[in-house]
Amino acid sequence: MPDSLSPITAPPFAKAVEKLEDLMSQSNRAFLLGAGCSYCAGLPLTSQLTELVLKKSSLGVDTSGILAALASFWRETRNLL
Repeated sequence: MPDSLSPITAPPFAKAVEKLEDLMSQSNRAFLLGAGCSYCAGLPLTSQLTELVLKKSSLGVDTSGILAALASFWRETRNLL
């Protein structure tokens, strides 16, 4: 996936983005987005993305340790719920 936003400016997304911009620029409108809002679009949650990154062999030792601690925290938090 490219690092630029160019894919969303090409069909079929360009028209949808334009409509979204029009909606967001109207007065008296509010959009509430929260954690996990992109999950329904097939994108991973932070915990899932972290697990995927941890499987990468190119990950540095320090980064791996930090991400492993975060993944452990998320697993523990999930078990408390």
